[in-house]
Amino acid sequence: MRVLIVCVNRGLAGPTRHVHHLIKSIGDGAEVALAARAGGWLAGRVMQDFPSVNCFPLALSGSLQNPVATLKLACLARRGGYDLIHTQGSHGTRYGLTASWLTGIPVVATAHSLMPDSMPVFRKARSVIAVAHAVKGVLMQEGLKEDNIHVVWNGIHVEEFDSITEDEVRVARQELAIPDGVPVIATFGRTGRTKGHDTFFKAAVQIHRSVPNAHFLLLGRETADFAPQLHEIINKGGIRDVVRFPGHRYDMARLLHTIDVAVTMSRSEAFGIVCLECMACRVPVVASRIGGLVEIVAEGETGFLLPPEDDHALAERVVELLEDATTRKTMGLRGRERLERCFTARQMAASTLQVYREVGGNGQ
Repeated sequence: MRVLIVCVNRGLAGPTRHVHHLIKSIGDGAEVALAARAGGWLAGRVMQDFPSVNCFPLALSGSLQNPVATLKLACLARRGGYDLIHTQGSHGTRYGLTASWLTGIPVVATAHSLMPDSMPVFRKARSVIAVAHAVKGVLMQEGLKEDNIHVVWNGIHVEEFDSITEDEVRVARQELAIPDGVPVIATFGRTGRTKGHDTFFKAAVQIHRSVPNAHFLLLGRETADFAPQLHEIINKGGIRDVVRFPGHRYDMARLLHTIDVAVTMSRSEAFGIVCLECMACRVPVVASRIGGLVEIVAEGETGFLLPPEDDHALAERVVELLEDATTRKTMGLRGRERLERCFTARQMAASTLQVYREVGGNGQ
């Protein structure tokens, strides 16, 4: 079976990481090619990592659909003799559906979001993959039929996180100006209200009172509209000296091994691949009790689930973990076990291939 994957996302994000892991794991189950945004992380990384995979960089914009790129996509799909077009997200699905209308090739679409206004486009896909049951629920609320939605959890390549040496971890701490032996708590993503970074730093002020040597990381790009609010919390709380903003990084496997507790206090989160990456490093995760995070974190076993915006509860749970090394280690180990049981890239690829077969048969 020949499958053309379409992804318009520019940077390193959930959909682009999803596609990279999928291509790496698909094996002989399907012959895949990629149409990705020109100049974006995914196109460059796939050409570097998988030279045998046909990769077509196109001017696929995320907001307004580019008609020239759409026609090029349709031509690629027709000339390549593809049996399926597998689109990522609502923007990629718009491109794929137009190409499908021009070529007759069916579309399998993956939904990565909880935003209701992004869901109607998926109604026209032959089949829809939801990255979490939470996403499936929103799709059904927007009128999609349950039997046309397949839940396939994201998965990662666990082994990518096992090759980091103690020397690499020590160097990473030195680069971040974090002393040896002090606890590190990290949160993730581009700064914004949705990711709950304000809740994280309000909790950090409280954690600092109980654990003064604790350091706090935000691994993600700072934005002009929200970062100033975070810096105000940091400055007023007197924790400037123990906060680090490393920015948007591509060496996450190395950096995650420097942390003791991971925090994802998002106000909305369809899944949260970074939680899987933390679990791969045996780091307990404290997360919001919302969206796909509820499906990842096993409450009291691999971490804790808390109400969004509850900075007091967050501070209490983090301090509890920092003061109890045994519980912290046990949760980290159980998180790794849960990851290997439920969230590997191989499992994701196998489930995706099953959807391909249901829609495209044997490619005839």
